[in-house]
Amino acid sequence: MRPFFQYIFVLCASVQAEPNSWKGSHRERPSDWHEPANWSTGAVPKLEDGRDVVIPPGLEHYPILSGDAEVDLKLQLGPKAWLILNGHNLDIAKTSTVDYDRAGAKQSGAGIYLEKGAFLDTSKGKSEITVGRGTISNKGSIRGSPALIIESKHSSVSLKTGGALFDSLTLEPSVFPYRVTVEDRLEVMGSVVLRGGHMQIKREQTLSIRGDL
Repeated sequence: MRPFFQYIFVLCASVQAEPNSWKGSHRERPSDWHEPANWSTGAVPKLEDGRDVVIPPGLEHYPILSGDAEVDLKLQLGPKAWLILNGHNLDIAKTSTVDYDRAGAKQSGAGIYLEKGAFLDTSKGKSEITVGRGTISNKGSIRGSPALIIESKHSSVSLKTGGALFDSLTLEPSVFPYRVTVEDRLEVMGSVVLRGGHMQIKREQTLSIRGDL
């Protein structure tokens, strides 16, 4: 019976937690991503915390990174919300394996979701965005040209980049195969490096590379 109870414990422990929403309410540092008081859970987002991160619309202060940042599942920027990377790096869903809720229903996907009017500012420095699984869905704008790194363990990644320009694109190696699907025009200013996975470009979509493949 012991292995059965251990299985139940692991299953319950992997249930997705409530989202961690940005508030920007700290009196002295209302734009500091790394200030715990600016978050609804009272903790800065990190890998393996089992939470989506939501940056909602209608706030006075929005986050600016003062160091590298992590999100375990999904980063969602609401309409006219924004995030400034300030030359730092952003890791999304690199280690998470949570896919189903208590009822066995598939949860909303991991990745980065920019709603209409939202923007992700990467114009300062040379920021890297690393995604482990899920979708990059850009209905807003990505300012600047960050390096995009796909570091999947086994899960697929979909790219709906909305016309964003990336400095480079790298598919990192993995023990297990994974697929990266280009679902709209993808433009890379530098090189595309395929160390692992395989890339599929949907019909009538294009991958434009100014550097090397």
